[in-house]
Amino acid sequence: EFGESVDKKLLAALPNVQKVAAVGTNRWQISAAGNVDLRPVISAFATKQKLTLLELRKEVFSVEDVFQQLTK
Repeated sequence: EFGESVDKKLLAALPNVQKVAAVGTNRWQISAAGNVDLRPVISAFATKQKLTLLELRKEVFSVEDVFQQLTK
């Protein structure tokens, strides 16, 4: 979550980003290509763009979580 508005295209252009989805005002769900931790990349991006980073966390899904998503 950022304190300011961020262009989705800028987030999508970050290294190893596979998918970007808005989940609220200035909130994004950013998926990595592979098993890459994007937090350092996003933090550096926010610093470079002079953005306020309000929340940044890594979500890990279990096999059961993935199965439930696939069978919805």
